[in-house]
Amino acid sequence: MAACHGTGADVREIIVQRDSYDASHLKNAGERLRPRQLEELYQLVGPRPKSHVVLVDDVLTTGAHFIAAKNVIRAAYSGTNVYGFFMARRVVPNPFADFDVL
Repeated sequence: MAACHGTGADVREIIVQRDSYDASHLKNAGERLRPRQLEELYQLVGPRPKSHVVLVDDVLTTGAHFIAAKNVIRAAYSGTNVYGFFMARRVVPNPFADFDVL
């Protein structure tokens, strides 16, 4: 929030999750919730946002949560531009790193 001080930005929580579920990082890829399933868990809060929304999250793994949040915002507030800012990205280890060079 301090980074936006004096800019006129509206910094606040815009989406809350209504229900809990098992953490995505504890599931195998095929077991994780899809964006449509996540959308059902999200609820918008507060007044209408400005025309540009930046969602801030700690890690981008598959993008499912960002896509779901973006879809919920855009469905309720057509014409709103939604961007994502992520602190880190999950790096998949090289599956061939343990093989000897042929």
